[in-house]
Formats: sequence, C-alpha cells, structure tokens
Amino acid sequence: MRIDAVSDGWVWTEGASCPACGTYFVDDVDLWLLPDYVALVKFQRPVGGAGAERAWLSLSFLSERTEPQDIKVHAFGSEVGGLAVQDLQAFLSRRDHPLGTLPVLEAAFGEEVFFDVSGFVGTAADPYLVFALSANNFAALGSLEVNNGHGVQLLLAAVPEPSEAALMFAGLLTLAGWLRRRAA
Repeated sequence: MRIDAVSDGWVWTEGASCPACGTYFVDDVDLWLLPDYVALVKFQRPVGGAGAERAWLSLSFLSERTEPQDIKVHAFGSEVGGLAVQDLQAFLSRRDHPLGTLPVLEAAFGEEVFFDVSGFVGTAADPYLVFALSANNFAALGSLEVNNGHGVQLLLAAVPEPSEAALMFAGLLTLAGWLRRRAA
C-alpha cells in the first residue's frame, strides 16, 4: 500500500534555532537536499501501523543526475498535521542521531529509491510520522506539489492475520491436491 504525505517542504537550517524559523518552510516546490537544507515529510500514522511487516520510505528524484551521496534519514512523531516549528526543532535536536543513511551512488530523473523504516513505523505512537532528509550534495526530490508521478511516499506491506494465513494455506493445499489428482 502506498501512502502519500499530508505535508512536505524544505527549510534552510543554518542558524535555524530561532522560534520564527517555521516561516521559512517552502512547500510549493520540489524538495531540496543540500548540507544546509533539510526536507521534511509528514505522514498520518497508518492505522494498524504496528502490524505492518515492512515499511519503506520511497524517494523519487527530480534532478537530472545526482552525484554519489549519503542521504541521512531522521524520524520522529508529531501531534500536528501540517509542518510546524516543532518539527524543525525536533530535527535540530536529533540532527546528530539519524535513523540511518541511504547511500545513493547515482540517481537519474524519475528514479525511485527506498529506505527501510519498518522499525520506526512499527513502534511509533504519535498520530503523525515525520521524516527529515538531508544530504551532502544537491538533489531535488518529488513533493506533493511538484513530482514525476509521485512525491515522497510511505510503502507498507501488512502482516496477514493468523486466520488469513490459515485460509491461504488451506487454499494452497486444496490446489495442490487438485493438481495431483488431475496429473494422475
């Protein structure tokens, strides 16, 4: 299942410890990644997110060609739906402790890359999930407003309920028995 963001934008973080920094969010263009820029993407927490077997953050590049770089991914919960000053402050307080790093050797326009966020999505309790992305070289990512098919998305693969798994197993056994009888 693909989930679109509820809010996204980028902000210049150099000296961004001031309370008015939320006014600098740019949310009507693609998402920029640079050493002093951070892209923030907010999703509504999926219902049953704790039951998701796997979850990935999907990034779609809008740059013609991206140089090799590491994209740092930070993740935290939020109480509010739109981008807010608290989201920037939460990123700044966690800047040195990313969820992980996504190495991108080279990405072309429209190429999609994935970052596993299963552990975070499975344990998050806040109503909104925020992902902050930063990089050491320039890259432009698809956003809600400007994209090549889609912006940053959250992909979920659900764990089947035990009764669903038992039903699928029974169906496979029935199919195998039918094929065996037919071959004989």
